Amino acid sequence: MKIKEKILGLKDFAKNFFKEYPLTMIITLIYTFFYAFILDLHLVSDELIEKISLFGAIWIIGVFFVENLSGLDKIKKIIGKIISAIISVIFVALIWNVKESLLLYKILTCYLGTLCAFSLWFIIKKSEKSIPEYLLKVAINFTKVTFVYGVLALGIVIVYEIFNFLILDSKGRFLDNLEIILLGCYYFPKMIYSLLDLKEEVNGFFKGLVKWVLMSLLVAAFAIIYLYIAKIILLRDLPKNQIFRILSALFIVGAPIWTVMQYFKDDSYTYKASLKLPFAFIPFIFLQIYTIGIRIISNGVTPLRYICVLLVIVEIIYEVFYFIKKENIKDIILVMNAILIISILIPGINVIDFSNNSQAKRLKLYKEKTEYSNEEKDQIYGAYRFLKYSEDGEKYINSILTKKDIKKIEAFKENASYDNNYEYFSFTGKEKVDISRYNTLVYVSASENN
Repeated sequence: MKIKEKILGLKDFAKNFFKEYPLTMIITLIYTFFYAFILDLHLVSDELIEKISLFGAIWIIGVFFVENLSGLDKIKKIIGKIISAIISVIFVALIWNVKESLLLYKILTCYLGTLCAFSLWFIIKKSEKSIPEYLLKVAINFTKVTFVYGVLALGIVIVYEIFNFLILDSKGRFLDNLEIILLGCYYFPKMIYSLLDLKEEVNGFFKGLVKWVLMSLLVAAFAIIYLYIAKIILLRDLPKNQIFRILSALFIVGAPIWTVMQYFKDDSYTYKASLKLPFAFIPFIFLQIYTIGIRIISNGVTPLRYICVLLVIVEIIYEVFYFIKKENIKDIILVMNAILIISILIPGINVIDFSNNSQAKRLKLYKEKTEYSNEEKDQIYGAYRFLKYSEDGEKYINSILTKKDIKKIEAFKENASYDNNYEYFSFTGKEKVDISRYNTLVYVSASENN
């Protein structure tokens, strides 16, 4: 009886998924069988496969976006899907025919990011669920689907290997095909449908997991950070560089946990803590601003530090939404998409331009003086080295420095102690290696001929 119910359940899932996302499902199945069977026949070239793959990836996201739009009749949706197909063809053609295609990839990233952001926003809006309930039920759906998929994938490997060993007695060449079919016919559609299927109530296991395990660990993490802040104040110590990463990870992991916890409205300490943790995180933002600010003042802006600043901005926006427009906190998805577009595309303030301008200002220090301290040599050489390997960095170097200047700056390497400096040496592994001037030591195996 249970097997029959499961089969009927899968039948209902396929029917409902096709009803909501008909073309998305068709494209998924076509590409699943393309990768599972057609590739083995070697009928098409590698270049054509890449083009087909890129077209499919762009088009399916466009189709998914159109199918999530409410208020459109069938004709308008068909037109939208055709337009998304044309846009996909244009992107593929341009990327393959334009030599300098980096800008195209940036535009494509923003295009796909915008479609995904609005698709998710529409799905959440149509669900008519609160954000805590929506996030919790989707997370539970993802967990269940992934667990079942993992069991099925492992089961296929075991059964196939046994069958192959006992019956076929040959090398297993169809295992990958079966796994691709499972991925395309079950896992991918189920994960998408998990965003919509919110009927099931939260069972005791997941309630206990969120309420007592995850929330307790989160509260303990907050307590440790506050103890660290107290230590800094009492000992008048400087915060460690690693604290930024720790606090960033705490926000990325913690915000969803304290948000979903607010679905369980009761008198427990974990529910009360979930209401207070957003307040408790505010001092951590100031600590992040201080630590990343020190790095920027000392060594200028780099893409990594730029991303760190963006993360702090997202945290601040989250806090504003939480305290002022909590019911509209889903709008942060659209805000983050706007930040993505600004950071990738907008001239002057995108990640590359902003970082290059910051380092170019430090490079100009060379022209302003004739005598330099070791710290200034670090800054000048660091800026030069960054621009040398950065996108469009060469034009900044050529506009500021002469060949004679470059030679002199390259001599500053002997004094450089900044964290992007590299030094190569060989050792047997028995002697001690002093890496006090560096952040990391990386072991690389190489031969004399290479």
